Amino acid sequence: MTPTLFYAGQLVEPGYVFGRKCFGPDYGVTTSVGQYGLPKSVDWRKVPWLKIPVKDQRGCGNCYIQASLVGIGSLHSIITGINVELSSQHVLDANTITNSGCMGGTIPKVFDFVMRGGVVLESAYPYTGKRGFCQDIKAKGLTIEGWAQVAPAEEALMYAVAHQPVAVGVAAGIEFENYQYGVMNVPVDHGILNHAMLLIGYNATSWLLLNSWSEAWGIKGACRILRKSPNSDGSIGILSRAYLPLNPSFTTVRTRTESCPCYWSRTKSP
Repeated sequence: MTPTLFYAGQLVEPGYVFGRKCFGPDYGVTTSVGQYGLPKSVDWRKVPWLKIPVKDQRGCGNCYIQASLVGIGSLHSIITGINVELSSQHVLDANTITNSGCMGGTIPKVFDFVMRGGVVLESAYPYTGKRGFCQDIKAKGLTIEGWAQVAPAEEALMYAVAHQPVAVGVAAGIEFENYQYGVMNVPVDHGILNHAMLLIGYNATSWLLLNSWSEAWGIKGACRILRKSPNSDGSIGILSRAYLPLNPSFTTVRTRTESCPCYWSRTKSP
Protein backbone atom coordinates (compact mmCIF):
# COMPACT_ATOMS: atom_id res chain seq x y z
CA MET A 1 0.00 0.00 0.00
CA THR A 2 1.11 3.56 -0.64
CA PRO A 3 3.01 4.65 2.50
CA THR A 4 1.75 8.25 2.35
CA LEU A 5 -1.83 7.06 2.83
CA PHE A 6 -1.23 5.41 6.18
CA TYR A 7 0.58 6.03 9.42
CA ALA A 8 1.42 3.56 12.14
CA GLY A 9 -1.42 3.02 14.57
CA GLN A 10 0.75 3.25 17.65
CA LEU A 11 1.68 6.84 16.80
CA VAL A 12 -1.84 8.18 17.33
CA GLU A 13 -4.13 8.31 20.32
CA PRO A 14 -6.84 5.75 19.52
CA GLY A 15 -10.45 6.91 19.61
CA TYR A 16 -12.95 5.47 22.07
CA VAL A 17 -16.42 4.48 20.90
CA PHE A 18 -19.15 3.93 23.42
CA GLY A 19 -20.40 0.65 22.02
CA ARG A 20 -23.78 1.79 20.73
CA LYS A 21 -26.31 -1.01 21.04
CA CYS A 22 -29.27 -1.99 18.90
CA PHE A 23 -32.67 -1.50 20.63
CA GLY A 24 -14.04 -6.74 -3.01
CA PRO A 25 -14.00 -4.72 -5.55
CA ASP A 26 -17.12 -4.65 -7.69
CA TYR A 27 -16.66 -7.39 -10.30
CA GLY A 28 -16.58 -6.12 -13.87
CA VAL A 29 -15.65 -2.55 -12.91
CA THR A 30 -12.34 -1.52 -14.46
CA THR A 31 -12.64 2.26 -14.82
CA SER A 32 -10.43 4.04 -12.31
CA VAL A 33 -10.49 7.49 -10.77
CA GLY A 34 -7.95 9.59 -8.90
CA GLN A 35 -4.18 9.55 -8.80
CA TYR A 36 -4.07 6.09 -7.20
CA GLY A 37 -6.17 4.39 -9.89
CA LEU A 38 -9.14 3.78 -7.60
CA PRO A 39 -12.06 1.71 -8.89
CA LYS A 40 -15.28 3.66 -9.49
CA SER A 41 -17.07 1.46 -6.98
CA VAL A 42 -16.28 -1.24 -4.44
CA ASP A 43 -18.59 -3.75 -2.76
CA TRP A 44 -16.83 -6.66 -1.07
CA ARG A 45 -20.14 -8.52 -0.73
CA LYS A 46 -20.13 -9.09 -4.49
CA VAL A 47 -16.97 -11.19 -4.45
CA PRO A 48 -18.44 -14.67 -5.11
CA TRP A 49 -16.20 -16.70 -2.79
CA LEU A 50 -15.99 -14.16 0.04
CA LYS A 51 -18.48 -14.58 2.89
CA ILE A 52 -18.57 -11.59 5.23
CA PRO A 53 -20.69 -12.51 8.27
CA VAL A 54 -23.36 -10.09 9.48
CA LYS A 55 -23.12 -10.14 13.25
CA ASP A 56 -25.82 -9.49 15.84
CA GLN A 57 -24.36 -7.86 18.94
CA ARG A 58 -27.80 -7.75 20.58
CA GLY A 59 -27.93 -5.77 23.84
CA CYS A 60 -24.15 -5.74 24.33
CA GLY A 61 -22.32 -2.61 23.19
CA ASN A 62 -19.34 -4.45 21.70
CA CYS A 63 -19.64 -3.06 18.17
CA TYR A 64 -15.91 -2.24 18.24
CA ILE A 65 -15.13 -5.96 18.70
CA GLN A 66 -17.53 -7.06 15.97
CA ALA A 67 -16.19 -4.60 13.39
CA SER A 68 -12.56 -5.41 14.23
CA LEU A 69 -12.91 -9.19 14.05
CA VAL A 70 -15.03 -9.25 10.89
CA GLY A 71 -12.37 -7.02 9.35
CA ILE A 72 -9.60 -9.44 10.33
CA GLY A 73 -11.52 -12.49 9.13
CA SER A 74 -12.43 -10.81 5.85
CA LEU A 75 -8.83 -9.88 5.11
CA HIS A 76 -7.72 -13.44 5.83
CA SER A 77 -10.39 -14.72 3.45
CA ILE A 78 -9.36 -12.26 0.74
CA ILE A 79 -5.74 -13.39 1.00
CA THR A 80 -6.26 -17.15 1.35
CA GLY A 81 -9.71 -17.89 -0.04
CA ILE A 82 -10.58 -19.56 3.29
CA ASN A 83 -13.62 -18.05 5.01
CA VAL A 84 -13.43 -17.84 8.80
CA GLU A 85 -15.62 -16.38 11.53
CA LEU A 86 -13.86 -15.21 14.69
CA SER A 87 -15.12 -15.32 18.27
CA SER A 88 -16.22 -11.94 19.58
CA GLN A 89 -17.10 -13.67 22.86
CA HIS A 90 -13.44 -14.62 23.37
CA VAL A 91 -12.38 -10.97 23.13
CA LEU A 92 -15.37 -9.79 25.16
CA ASP A 93 -14.53 -12.14 28.06
CA ALA A 94 -10.75 -11.79 27.97
CA ASN A 95 -9.94 -8.21 26.93
CA THR A 96 -11.05 -6.71 30.25
CA ILE A 97 -8.25 -4.26 31.09
CA THR A 98 -7.84 -2.15 27.95
CA ASN A 99 -11.50 -2.27 26.83
CA SER A 100 -14.82 -2.13 28.69
CA GLY A 101 -16.74 -5.07 27.28
CA CYS A 102 -20.41 -4.29 26.65
CA MET A 103 -19.86 -0.66 27.70
CA GLY A 104 -17.56 0.19 24.78
CA GLY A 105 -13.91 0.23 23.77
CA THR A 106 -11.51 0.88 20.92
CA ILE A 107 -10.77 -0.85 17.66
CA PRO A 108 -6.97 -0.52 18.12
CA LYS A 109 -7.12 -2.28 21.50
CA VAL A 110 -8.94 -5.21 19.89
CA PHE A 111 -6.24 -5.39 17.23
CA ASP A 112 -3.58 -5.25 19.96
CA PHE A 113 -5.31 -8.13 21.77
CA VAL A 114 -5.37 -10.30 18.64
CA MET A 115 -1.78 -9.36 17.79
CA ARG A 116 -0.53 -10.42 21.25
CA GLY A 117 -2.38 -13.67 21.69
CA GLY A 118 -4.72 -14.45 18.82
CA VAL A 119 -8.46 -15.07 18.80
CA VAL A 120 -10.21 -18.42 18.42
CA LEU A 121 -12.90 -19.23 15.87
CA GLU A 122 -16.58 -18.62 16.60
CA SER A 123 -17.30 -22.36 16.60
CA ALA A 124 -14.91 -22.87 19.55
CA TYR A 125 -16.24 -20.00 21.66
CA PRO A 126 -19.83 -19.07 20.67
CA TYR A 127 -21.41 -15.68 21.30
CA THR A 128 -23.74 -15.22 24.29
CA GLY A 129 -24.43 -11.49 24.08
CA LYS A 130 -22.97 -10.68 27.51
CA ARG A 131 -19.57 -10.69 29.17
CA GLY A 132 -18.64 -13.88 30.98
CA PHE A 133 -15.59 -15.52 32.53
CA CYS A 134 -12.64 -16.53 30.37
CA GLN A 135 -13.07 -20.09 29.19
CA ASP A 136 -10.21 -22.58 29.19
CA ILE A 137 -9.79 -23.26 25.49
CA LYS A 138 -7.02 -24.41 23.19
CA ALA A 139 -8.16 -24.06 19.61
CA LYS A 140 -7.34 -22.86 16.13
CA GLY A 141 -7.61 -19.14 15.54
CA LEU A 142 -6.05 -16.12 13.86
CA THR A 143 -3.42 -13.61 14.83
CA ILE A 144 -2.23 -10.46 13.05
CA GLU A 145 1.19 -8.88 12.64
CA GLY A 146 -0.05 -5.37 13.34
CA TRP A 147 -2.49 -2.67 12.32
CA ALA A 148 -2.57 0.81 10.81
CA GLN A 149 -4.76 3.88 10.96
CA VAL A 150 -5.91 5.32 7.66
CA ALA A 151 -5.00 8.97 7.12
CA PRO A 152 -8.09 11.20 7.59
CA ALA A 153 -8.77 11.92 3.93
CA GLU A 154 -11.49 10.68 1.60
CA GLU A 155 -9.18 9.32 -1.10
CA ALA A 156 -7.04 7.55 1.51
CA LEU A 157 -10.10 5.75 2.85
CA MET A 158 -11.22 4.86 -0.68
CA TYR A 159 -7.77 3.43 -1.37
CA ALA A 160 -7.84 1.41 1.84
CA VAL A 161 -11.27 -0.17 1.32
CA ALA A 162 -10.42 -0.95 -2.30
CA HIS A 163 -7.86 -3.37 -0.81
CA GLN A 164 -9.73 -4.67 2.25
CA PRO A 165 -12.66 -3.87 4.56
CA VAL A 166 -11.85 -1.16 7.12
CA ALA A 167 -13.12 -0.87 10.72
CA VAL A 168 -14.36 2.66 11.40
CA GLY A 169 -15.72 4.69 14.28
CA VAL A 170 -18.88 6.66 13.45
CA ALA A 171 -21.44 8.95 15.07
CA ALA A 172 -24.66 6.93 14.93
CA GLY A 173 -27.73 9.04 15.62
CA ILE A 174 -31.44 8.32 15.75
CA GLU A 175 -31.51 7.98 11.95
CA PHE A 176 -29.67 4.66 12.31
CA GLU A 177 -32.48 3.12 14.34
CA ASN A 178 -35.08 3.85 11.66
CA TYR A 179 -32.94 3.11 8.59
CA GLN A 180 -34.29 0.62 6.04
CA TYR A 181 -32.78 1.32 2.59
CA GLY A 182 -31.25 3.95 0.31
CA VAL A 183 -28.66 6.57 1.21
CA MET A 184 -29.09 7.58 4.84
CA ASN A 185 -29.87 11.22 5.52
CA VAL A 186 -27.38 12.09 8.25
CA PRO A 187 -26.96 15.48 9.97
CA VAL A 188 -23.98 17.69 9.21
CA ASP A 189 -23.34 18.20 12.93
CA HIS A 190 -22.85 14.55 13.78
CA GLY A 191 -21.73 14.68 17.41
CA ILE A 192 -19.37 12.23 19.12
CA LEU A 193 -18.28 8.86 17.77
CA ASN A 194 -20.44 6.30 19.56
CA HIS A 195 -20.48 3.27 17.26
CA ALA A 196 -18.14 1.09 15.19
CA MET A 197 -18.92 -0.44 11.80
CA LEU A 198 -17.07 -2.14 8.95
CA LEU A 199 -16.61 -0.13 5.77
CA ILE A 200 -16.99 -2.58 2.87
CA GLY A 201 -17.26 -0.32 -0.16
CA TYR A 202 -18.27 2.90 -1.86
CA ASN A 203 -19.68 4.31 -5.08
CA ALA A 204 -19.76 7.77 -6.64
CA THR A 205 -22.00 9.22 -3.94
CA SER A 206 -21.94 7.01 -0.86
CA TRP A 207 -19.99 4.81 1.55
CA LEU A 208 -21.19 1.23 2.13
CA LEU A 209 -21.08 0.19 5.81
CA LEU A 210 -21.78 -3.17 7.45
CA ASN A 211 -23.45 -2.97 10.85
CA SER A 212 -23.61 -5.55 13.65
CA TRP A 213 -27.35 -5.32 14.30
CA SER A 214 -28.27 -8.50 12.34
CA GLU A 215 -29.47 -8.93 8.76
CA ALA A 216 -32.91 -7.63 9.79
CA TRP A 217 -31.47 -4.11 9.96
CA GLY A 218 -31.03 -1.96 6.86
CA ILE A 219 -30.00 -3.57 3.57
CA LYS A 220 -29.37 -7.09 4.92
CA GLY A 221 -27.31 -5.61 7.72
CA ALA A 222 -25.66 -2.81 5.72
CA CYS A 223 -26.33 0.85 4.94
CA ARG A 224 -25.19 3.64 2.67
CA ILE A 225 -24.26 7.14 3.84
CA LEU A 226 -23.29 10.19 1.78
CA ARG A 227 -19.60 10.39 0.92
CA LYS A 228 -19.41 14.15 0.49
CA SER A 229 -19.52 16.26 3.62
CA PRO A 230 -18.52 19.81 4.57
CA ASN A 231 -16.88 18.38 7.69
CA SER A 232 -13.14 17.74 7.67
CA ASP A 233 -13.75 14.39 9.37
CA GLY A 234 -16.31 13.32 6.78
CA SER A 235 -19.92 12.25 7.00
CA ILE A 236 -20.71 10.97 10.55
CA GLY A 237 -17.00 11.32 11.35
CA ILE A 238 -16.04 8.35 9.18
CA LEU A 239 -12.63 9.76 8.20
CA SER A 240 -11.36 10.38 11.72
CA ARG A 241 -11.01 6.85 13.12
CA ALA A 242 -10.47 4.24 10.41
CA TYR A 243 -8.28 1.21 11.07
CA LEU A 244 -7.14 -1.88 9.21
CA PRO A 245 -5.45 -5.10 10.38
CA LEU A 246 -2.22 -6.32 8.78
CA ASN A 247 -1.15 -9.82 7.72
CA PRO A 248 -3.50 -12.25 9.50
CA SER A 249 -2.43 -15.88 9.83
CA PHE A 250 -3.61 -19.09 11.48
CA THR A 251 -2.33 -19.84 14.97
CA THR A 252 -3.16 -22.09 17.92
CA VAL A 253 -4.67 -20.07 20.75
CA ARG A 254 -4.84 -21.19 24.37
CA THR A 255 -6.75 -19.39 27.13
CA ARG A 256 -7.28 -20.24 30.77
CA THR A 257 -9.73 -19.03 33.42
CA GLU A 258 -7.38 -18.14 36.30
CA SER A 259 -7.64 -14.43 35.55
CA CYS A 260 -8.86 -11.95 32.97
CA PRO A 261 -7.41 -11.01 30.61
CA CYS A 262 -6.77 -14.64 29.81
CA TYR A 263 -3.32 -16.11 29.66
CA TRP A 264 -2.33 -16.77 26.06
CA SER A 265 0.16 -19.03 24.42
CA ARG A 266 0.21 -19.48 20.72
CA THR A 267 2.01 -21.56 18.15
CA LYS A 268 2.22 -20.61 14.51
CA SER A 269 0.67 -23.12 12.15
CA PRO A 270 3.12 -24.60 9.66
